[in-house]
Amino acid sequence: MPATMFEVEEDMSHCEIAARRRKDSIRAATIAAEVERANLVGDFCWLADDGLPFETIANRLGYTPEGLEQALRRAGFLHRTPERLAVEQRVDELIAKGPGFRFTTVHVDMPDALTSTVSVVLQAARRQGRIRMAEPPKLSGARSGAVWEVV
Repeated sequence: MPATMFEVEEDMSHCEIAARRRKDSIRAATIAAEVERANLVGDFCWLADDGLPFETIANRLGYTPEGLEQALRRAGFLHRTPERLAVEQRVDELIAKGPGFRFTTVHVDMPDALTSTVSVVLQAARRQGRIRMAEPPKLSGARSGAVWEVV
């Protein structure tokens, strides 16, 4: 019976082999996540082009409206729901009153607006340097009692 010969290109320890496998699996997971995000954006655009409301699209894709908005944002696709546009417009109106004007979330409150939407819009305006928190929130009540000041 002939002898079988194997060529070994390099000597590697078990730890080195495991590290290489980890890198490959991380790379594969990253690629899979990118494909999933691209599919989500594509599916969203396809459904939105048909004129479906945002809530219906979220339900069809298996998300809550807030969850879909967050997933689209993570995928790098900035979509503003009609609710968020209304809240942004209200915040812009308050900011237009000029520097030094103070307001609370009660002034921003829209009948159908979710607390998370109001919070996201206010934090975005704060990051842009348009407003600052003048007084921290008071923990009494359902909504935050923070006082915001126009910069």
